[in-house]
Amino acid sequence: MNFEKEQKKMVDYVKKLGFPKDEVHRKGEWNKFFGDVANRVVVKILNKHLPKDYAAIGPGAYVEGVPSEFDMIIVKKHAKPSEFTNAYPRSSVLTVVEVKRTGVFYKKEEADEKMREHRQKLAASLKDIPLFYITFHESERLMEATKRVYGDSAFFMSTGTNYSIILSGEWRRFVESILSRLRT
Repeated sequence: MNFEKEQKKMVDYVKKLGFPKDEVHRKGEWNKFFGDVANRVVVKILNKHLPKDYAAIGPGAYVEGVPSEFDMIIVKKHAKPSEFTNAYPRSSVLTVVEVKRTGVFYKKEEADEKMREHRQKLAASLKDIPLFYITFHESERLMEATKRVYGDSAFFMSTGTNYSIILSGEWRRFVESILSRLRT
């Protein structure tokens, strides 16, 4: 399958996630579930692209010595988490990825500062482990703020109303960025 078709198929799948029919729900009530599904989609499809010696793990992955839960980590395949945990030895973790279904929910005027604080906190705890950010959808108004904070480590698979604009090449760029990190 080519990257463009793969990206569209992934976005379409996540876009179609919905609430149970005939059920009343509170705003945000299903966000964790939808986020979990988005993570699992990226993990499953990314694993198809990784060399046989590596694996994408998530959601709910940890790096030993870091208190934060991560959406996804890339590890050496033989790596084992500490007993009774999903915390992998720092020496086995090659990258950490934040996966979002719909990007961030900050107001535009506070987005830069809030994202920068969050990213700096994670980067300080990760030290030399690269941090990537991928979202199935990002609003056009927050895309530039996210790029300012994450730079070339930010990937956006779609934008526009209801995931309507697929951003060509982003999935391929993400996969190639991950693969280039594994070669270093």
